[in-house]
Amino acid sequence: MPAVAPPAWYPDPSHPAVLRYWDGEAWTTYTRPDVDEAGPPPAKRPVWETVAIVVAVTLGAIGLIGLVFILMIVNALNNWGENK
Repeated sequence: MPAVAPPAWYPDPSHPAVLRYWDGEAWTTYTRPDVDEAGPPPAKRPVWETVAIVVAVTLGAIGLIGLVFILMIVNALNNWGENK
């Protein structure tokens, strides 16, 4: 009896960057990209860049809250002057 390959993902000879699933009896229609052929994974963002983004968003939020607070005070003072 000839040896049969076990069920697994194998390179698809008709598509070099694709793996095709062998179910132990026949090739299936299931495919996926071959990670090794696709190249290295994308580089991670440097820590300093992440920190800079967090700081910028935080300062922007604080500035927006401050602006709303100032506008509320100005509006309250204008209304207070009219009610006298």
